[in-house]
Amino acid sequence: MALADKLRIPQWKTAMNPSPLQQRDLMKRAAGVSTMKAVCHRDTWGVLEANAPYWFTAPQLRDNDKAIVPRDGGMIEVTLSGPHVIQVLQATYRKSRPWADAFSHHKVVLRRIHAAFAEVVAKVDPAAGRGQAIPPVIIDDRIDAE
Repeated sequence: MALADKLRIPQWKTAMNPSPLQQRDLMKRAAGVSTMKAVCHRDTWGVLEANAPYWFTAPQLRDNDKAIVPRDGGMIEVTLSGPHVIQVLQATYRKSRPWADAFSHHKVVLRRIHAAFAEVVAKVDPAAGRGQAIPPVIIDDRIDAE
């Protein structure tokens, strides 16, 4: 039984605030990813870009990168390699910490990005070898109008 379960910590709390060991495990899993997609609003990706360190080489809106495909409603689809996924996980983890030099309203978005990527990457099984395609990371909590 995981410590979070023993302490009855809600799942969303551990997803939004991963421990350094959980973060290291996510990075190891992401290292084996060949390609995956992320779908979010362009402003969400913009917050990531604005807080990304100098070594961040993932596709960027300001570069008109071909790996970023526009969708309806301001949404975008970003194709990422494993190293890019590691960069996203690392940048969002570091910049969302309480002591980080990001604006508080950006930290909330960065934590949400990290949680969405962590949810998908945590399901990657490095020992499984080739298998099913990795599902896309979707950051879209809109309520469907009926």
